[in-house]
Amino acid sequence: MSATHRSPGGCGWGGRAAIILGIGLAAVFIGFVAQGVLVVFTAAVFAVGLDGATAFACRYSRLPRVLGLLATVVILTAGVGAVLWLGAISVAAQAPALQQDLQQSVRQLQHLLRQAGLGTIGPTAAEHLLAGLLARVVTIQGTIAGTANLAADLLVILVAGLYFAIRPRGYVETLVKLFPIRRRNRVREVMDAMGNALRLWLAGRLAAMLLVGVGSGIGMAILHVRLPVLLGFIAGTLTFIPYLGMVIALIPAALVALLTGPASALYVLMLYLGIHLLEGYVLTPMIQKETVDLAPAWLVVAQTFGFLLAGLFGATMATPAAIVATVAVQMLYVQDFLGDRVRILGHRKPKAMP
Repeated sequence: MSATHRSPGGCGWGGRAAIILGIGLAAVFIGFVAQGVLVVFTAAVFAVGLDGATAFACRYSRLPRVLGLLATVVILTAGVGAVLWLGAISVAAQAPALQQDLQQSVRQLQHLLRQAGLGTIGPTAAEHLLAGLLARVVTIQGTIAGTANLAADLLVILVAGLYFAIRPRGYVETLVKLFPIRRRNRVREVMDAMGNALRLWLAGRLAAMLLVGVGSGIGMAILHVRLPVLLGFIAGTLTFIPYLGMVIALIPAALVALLTGPASALYVLMLYLGIHLLEGYVLTPMIQKETVDLAPAWLVVAQTFGFLLAGLFGATMATPAAIVATVAVQMLYVQDFLGDRVRILGHRKPKAMP
């Protein structure tokens, strides 16, 4: 009897060593080209979202796919452009008073600290600190290179994502042909499952972003905080990043609210906490029943690794990357290698018989 026993789904120690070595080499390679990989992956996620929105538009309008895609792009561009335009108008109208309000807020904060007996920052130090912060915010020098790189990445994402969305099946088949013929049908199934999970997750995130953005903007307007449209747009957009996005969105909102006074900043903090508690504990669980449910711990771990690998960009795309990786592990490892049964992420649970 042979000393080496191979299970039905196994591949022997040599095969396992090759898999581990391949994963290690892939990790090293991705580390060197992380930025480029993230740009291409973001373009693919954008294409999946466009494809889902186009399918939705074509289903209810009976338009051909090309016209449905064009209508989707026009509507999205007009909506985002309108919000940014309104925000830019608000910033331009209120910019002259921002520096004066910031100085007044610093003096108020110093007075509160002095009353509380916690000490204070000297006026000269505070003014220098404020001047330095304003200089970094207002000046273009020193940030134009980063802005140019961001604009270039964004342009690649938009253009590549649009091309992917025009003819997605063709690009999928191009990737499928890189695998042996006997495995191509399985690769198609895996890629289709990945796309389905990403579409469902994007739909859930879009609903959460809409709720947080509209709620934050209305709340800011009620509290008479400056730039409510722009701050609401920022809050809604950053909701794309679960958990971490709320913290990032709170920083500019609290700073702008501080212009009105410390009490206004406290109210904004309470507003954001209330909205995100509603989103995290009421809306998102309801949405996840029909879309994609990932354990919060795995999301935090994925965002941490994404941030360490590529900063905020990596943290932003960590969740969709975790979804793709989860589907791959479930289908290629748990099902094919281990021979176990598992409900694939994004597949709805079968309804109980009446």
